[in-house]
Amino acid sequence: MKITVFSVLMAVQWSSALTILFSLLRKNRKILEICGVSGVIFLYLFCTVRLLIPIEVPGVKVIPSSHIYVPIYRFLMSPILGDGFGKTIGVPVTRYHFLVLVWGIVAFFLLLRLCIRYCRMNRWTNSLESIKDERLEDLLCQVEAEEKRHLKINIIKSREVRMPFSTGIIHKKIIVPAGLLREKDLYFVLKHEYMHLKNHDLSIQLLVNVICALYWWNPFVYLLRRNLEHDFEVQSDQLVANGLSRDEVADYLETLVYIYRTGKDMNISGTGGVGLFGERKGNWERLLERFEILADGKKKAGKKQGLLVAFLFAVSVSMLSYSFIFQSCFEPQQAEIEEGLSDAHYVDGTNCLIIHKRNGEYVAVMEFDGMKTEEIISRETADMMHQDIGVKIIDEDNI
Repeated sequence: MKITVFSVLMAVQWSSALTILFSLLRKNRKILEICGVSGVIFLYLFCTVRLLIPIEVPGVKVIPSSHIYVPIYRFLMSPILGDGFGKTIGVPVTRYHFLVLVWGIVAFFLLLRLCIRYCRMNRWTNSLESIKDERLEDLLCQVEAEEKRHLKINIIKSREVRMPFSTGIIHKKIIVPAGLLREKDLYFVLKHEYMHLKNHDLSIQLLVNVICALYWWNPFVYLLRRNLEHDFEVQSDQLVANGLSRDEVADYLETLVYIYRTGKDMNISGTGGVGLFGERKGNWERLLERFEILADGKKKAGKKQGLLVAFLFAVSVSMLSYSFIFQSCFEPQQAEIEEGLSDAHYVDGTNCLIIHKRNGEYVAVMEFDGMKTEEIISRETADMMHQDIGVKIIDEDNI
């Protein structure tokens, strides 16, 4: 297994295409009817994991692409500091090296900023002056009894916040504002935030923020984060509504509207917190969809068969996405080689040697103008080079 520029491009293409597909299906709720909201969240997580593992597996089918990847490859591999500088340091400095450097620097600072904001969030919530309220403790015990699961959660009631939210991956907290929530709202708020903590939404949110930092140049990762954030809220709504009567569901919806209208806009994006409206106060259109889903009586966050469909789809697409890879393939013109008009060179038995590695890979070692280059090739290519142009194949153990 290895990571190449082509395997990264494949990961980005698969993840982006699936994110667009799921977003389109999500708009008319077709995918919700098939997989349920938990299944949709699982599919978005699959897109995230695909970006995290941009590897090229052994035995992958290489599909030559001379129309799309060749211009990209030529652009990336063009030297930016001249051939003389490359010969001086022994390695050609190309646009690819420059772009990877920029990518890494920006990603490093974005990850650093994410860590700083998360630590600041923890320090801020730890510094909040909590108002003692036994009602909140009693309501939390009631929620835990209904869910039959005890989570170690610290409830903080503070005058310094205007919107309820939950935070903490290890040390879990639910923060509620003092003086804003009405008596009947407290139970719904606590249960909604409890569902976020129970389902590890904060951990997933942090993972997706890391993906956004790593792939900061890909606009579709932000679409993925936005959709996932919204479906977290839909899932928590449905879990809260499970077992409630229609009148009680109406009370819950009234709570959402009340908090939406009275709470100030509070942006906790990228800090490790999530509230009733996601990382930030949601827009009215998305809140209206949450109303419609609950009003239609669709209270189940995800049936087992829906999750099974999502799982089987993700496994099938995963196997397909790793089974082949596009790579550039082109043949330079002989006149260009002879006249020195391109970076291409003749390869034969005098300037090339193929090494058969212990792990089964074939590596072509070539030397042009005093500079050595190595490239992993397929077994078919190695056999063709050996038979057609006399390049030797040597086992690594015999070197």
